[in-house]
Amino acid sequence: MSKSPSRKRRPEGTASTVPSLGQSTDILLGDSILANALELSDSASNPAIEEAAILYANGQALPAAAALQDAIRNDAAGHHAAATQAWLMLFELLQVLDKRAEFENLAIDYAVRFETSAPAWLNLAVADTAAPAASTTPADRAVVTFTGVLNGGILPLLDQLKRLAQKNPVLWLEFDKLTAVDAPGADLMLRVFTAFQKSNHEVVLSGCAHLSSLCQKAVEVGRHDTSTSIWMLLLETYRLLNRRAAFEEAGIDYCVTYEVSPPSWEPPSRRFRVEDGHAEASVVVGVEAESLDPDVIALRGDLIGKLESELQRLNNFSSVHEHICVDCSRLRRVDFTAAGALLNWAVSMQVAGSPVRFVEVGHLIAALFVVMGLHEVAQIERKTA
Repeated sequence: MSKSPSRKRRPEGTASTVPSLGQSTDILLGDSILANALELSDSASNPAIEEAAILYANGQALPAAAALQDAIRNDAAGHHAAATQAWLMLFELLQVLDKRAEFENLAIDYAVRFETSAPAWLNLAVADTAAPAASTTPADRAVVTFTGVLNGGILPLLDQLKRLAQKNPVLWLEFDKLTAVDAPGADLMLRVFTAFQKSNHEVVLSGCAHLSSLCQKAVEVGRHDTSTSIWMLLLETYRLLNRRAAFEEAGIDYCVTYEVSPPSWEPPSRRFRVEDGHAEASVVVGVEAESLDPDVIALRGDLIGKLESELQRLNNFSSVHEHICVDCSRLRRVDFTAAGALLNWAVSMQVAGSPVRFVEVGHLIAALFVVMGLHEVAQIERKTA
């Protein structure tokens, strides 16, 4: 039996949130997670790397960058794996700090040192527009709630939405209280969706599956209505819900009804996030849909605090999926409280027999996960660059 990796030290005052796994660790985790934990521990055990991860988790990006710069300058990052990790963490920090000139200079040094291309620049200075709803209280949300019939009478609500959009980067559209949809309302809502696909806002949709159901009830295969707006809205809601099979089935019905070619599937826009209690809508659109399988859910933006709503979303997702893959490609920062919450959740999933994989994890966050010991109970797969 292979030796279980030792738990990494935690910052002072941070208590372990997971019971000791003892000698049964490799039995509980399995060989793949154990091997992954050993690899992560080996590359993230350097004091400078741990210090930078802790500082960044506390929101201190500048001191974290300084610690890594000193380690790299003094060649104190240790062996090749740890040294590479330190450089990649520094690249991420320079993007967070919007220091592109320093990033480009570091890229040249990196190419000379490691004889390979540096990561591409990605502006992380402004938090991902898909910041999690957990960081915003309901009272602070810019919400527009649609009630009754979705028809031409929603124009005042759309004016309200326009005003909110001028001041808020994240908008909530709630469809749970709708009772029906007609063609003029469907046409207006399609225009709203199209407009936000081209904007810099995040649009969080609640009751999208309910809206989809209302659209489905309003159309009939073979009935040639004057307007196709409800059909188009039905297809758009299926796209937003990432329900490709339902989209293609409805597309065939539309084709039969109007004797035209069926619309082609396109991935859901990154601008939208669906928050429905329905299983089919529990996947948050965080990466292109073609790269997602049914067992993928995304975390994005900055995760701060106890994560009550995010944990509820993860639990809802895990209740209908045996294997859980958490996409972290657009996750910018995780603080200690949030990391502890994720650790406890991953332990509960492991005990329940539902293994968890965190994929496309940024190097700063991956280092924090090692400090917290999350890598011992879940598969952590870092970004390749």
